[in-house]
Amino acid sequence: PYNKKYDELLNKMDIYLTQKKIKKKYIYYLPKYTRLAHKNKNHPDVKHLNQIKNFVMTAANKYDFKFIDGADFFHNRKNPLDIFHYKLPTHFNENGYKLEAKHINSFILN
Repeated sequence: PYNKKYDELLNKMDIYLTQKKIKKKYIYYLPKYTRLAHKNKNHPDVKHLNQIKNFVMTAANKYDFKFIDGADFFHNRKNPLDIFHYKLPTHFNENGYKLEAKHINSFILN
């Protein structure tokens, strides 16, 4: 299952970063297009994405990573789909990457 593999990965990342004396560790949770496109928070896809996000957040906390919720950040925008090319399920467009970078940077600078 992905849960066990993800936990193992974070454990290895934690060990590596500790060896390198990195004190600030971050996990940035990117939003999936499906999450941003659905208005219904009770939709089965959204519920499943919430389970995954909660697992990632729990694993991040377990290994002392700061969990940054990009899903909530982008979802709470006036037009959350304008970060994708043509508002379709693709990679972020220039604006999406710019907003993501600013969001991450706000945590790193604090």
